[in-house]
Amino acid sequence: MKRKHSEVRFHQLSVRRVTSELSRRLNGLRLKRKQSLNQTVLDLLSEAVGLRPAPWTDRYTQGSTADARSLQGALKDMRKVDPRDWV
Repeated sequence: MKRKHSEVRFHQLSVRRVTSELSRRLNGLRLKRKQSLNQTVLDLLSEAVGLRPAPWTDRYTQGSTADARSLQGALKDMRKVDPRDWV
């Protein structure tokens, strides 16, 4: 049976060697966001790899997805390290 292109496949990951401090902070974010730990980690990972704008960008983009992506693009460029600056 062929899969449809719109079909989404989910994968499972295991994260090892989570420190007590990281666990405490993730749990704090989970409580603040009123969501499961799994959803909190998925959201953080999606934001970190650029699949979703970080929530704090809303205050600078007036709720526009295009603006949020533009801001994320500008920030991504600013995060690039120029090796010539470290000579």
